[in-house]
Amino acid sequence: MRIYWLVAAVLSIALINGCKTVSEDDFISAKRAVYFEELAGQSDDIKAQKAYEYAYQANTFKLKDNYPMAIVNYIEAIKYDSSAILYCDLANCYNIVQMYEPSIEYSTAALEMQPDLAEAYEALSTALLMTGEKDEAIKVYKKFAEVQPTDNNIYNLATLYSFSEYYAEALHYYNELYNKSKDPVLLQNIAHMHYKLKDTTKYIEYAKESYQKLPENTLVLESLFSLYWKQKQYDEIHLLLDDYEEYATTSDYRKMLTLALVVYSDSLPAEDKKTFGKDLLTRVSDEMLADYDVAFNSIDLVSMVDDTTMGMHIAEASLKAHEDNLVIFALSMFLYFRYSEYDKVVEIGENAIEYYPDDEYICQLLCDTYFITKQYDKAVSVAALAIDVDPNNAIFWNTLGVNYHELGEFDKSDSAYITALSINPGSARINNDYAYYLAERSEKLVYAQTLANKAIQSEPENPSYLDTYAWVCYKMEDYKEAQGYLEKALKHAKELEFSLFAIYLHLGHIYKAQGENAKALHIWNKATAIYDEDTDSIVESIENLRAEINKLINDE
Repeated sequence: MRIYWLVAAVLSIALINGCKTVSEDDFISAKRAVYFEELAGQSDDIKAQKAYEYAYQANTFKLKDNYPMAIVNYIEAIKYDSSAILYCDLANCYNIVQMYEPSIEYSTAALEMQPDLAEAYEALSTALLMTGEKDEAIKVYKKFAEVQPTDNNIYNLATLYSFSEYYAEALHYYNELYNKSKDPVLLQNIAHMHYKLKDTTKYIEYAKESYQKLPENTLVLESLFSLYWKQKQYDEIHLLLDDYEEYATTSDYRKMLTLALVVYSDSLPAEDKKTFGKDLLTRVSDEMLADYDVAFNSIDLVSMVDDTTMGMHIAEASLKAHEDNLVIFALSMFLYFRYSEYDKVVEIGENAIEYYPDDEYICQLLCDTYFITKQYDKAVSVAALAIDVDPNNAIFWNTLGVNYHELGEFDKSDSAYITALSINPGSARINNDYAYYLAERSEKLVYAQTLANKAIQSEPENPSYLDTYAWVCYKMEDYKEAQGYLEKALKHAKELEFSLFAIYLHLGHIYKAQGENAKALHIWNKATAIYDEDTDSIVESIENLRAEINKLINDE
């Protein structure tokens, strides 16, 4: 007796299944048509007649994709006629509704009755595969492919081997098919198997042959791109891009170019960005920059490439194509800021805040630019606008404090800093900035030292914070302590030009205060050598330093 307990469950499923009409010719095979015709002819046999009626109903339900009701009728048909074909059809229905255990039972029974029934092998291998029995599924499907050795079945067998991670066996069957048919599509499968077998040379050989014969198949180019990237073969990547540009659609080429821009920006070694990165960016046309992803990644990459002319062109074209896009505004401002093109930063920023008055990054970068160009009143206006949007933004209160100090409005500066610290008392940046400006004014030095100490406790290797603490100590005439912290700051400053300039400047003052004029002269000369006075905004500080140097020389 078969497992009729399934019928109740299947019936409940059937209640929620819809039906659709399909031509009966699309379903019934020649073998089944002959079988059902013979069965119908046995009208004098009640069992045969009943089997025919249930089988016919089952097929009708299958045509309408109502597989649960098809299962019910096949089970009833099998009561009256134990035919291998009926068992096979029932197994297939169980596969479709994802009930694999009964499918295994019925397809196995079908093969016991008719060992050459190819469709039963297919049903059984499917059920075994879905239950995790990969090796058994392969064994059964291989038998199926022997019974029906069509190219399609051999291809499916190879794919099953690949899915089960038997790459050498899969490669054997893919090669067999290719040698027989010379179908270039198979070259991609062969290449993939060599890739899985870690045979890079063979992989590249077949992948190249694949896209040469099917240039529209850009997936192969993408996989080669990935491989060349891992091997750092950038020259090969650019040759691929040449092929991709020739064979692919404009849309596909743009996608590939975007992928290259992303990976170059993220992980291309710094020494290669100026060559391979620059070469990649020459492929980006103004028309392509109308695509947001291309524009975004081009600006990101060009910021790492030492070519100001190219960078400004990409920024201009991107801004033109995306005239009110927040991210393009921000990236372009940052790019021009890096190039010290402060007028351009201001132009973009003032336009941007018309659209995005509440964007913190744009407002802060605009404030920083106003500060560098000594437009302190404008920095105050933008910071105040940002505070109107978000009164609890401590960074903009800090910005107010910085710029009010430069305007000589010290009461307003102190008030802004006190507000900033009340909002975020643990901010290393705010504690450091307020400490520095108090030291500059030689006011509340003990309090300033407490603030500076908080900053270096938070970031003990930050050269700017170490410099501030040292400067407070200098103002308190604790020169040895100040010198110690500045020497520590030098160890962490590395190539940060502004930090080095400030550290050299302050260290010179400490040497001078201790009567070590020769050391002061030496360190101040190092400070003046850092910047190009014709292009940098620190001209006044350098001129003051030179005056100090001349004074020391005259004193000597």
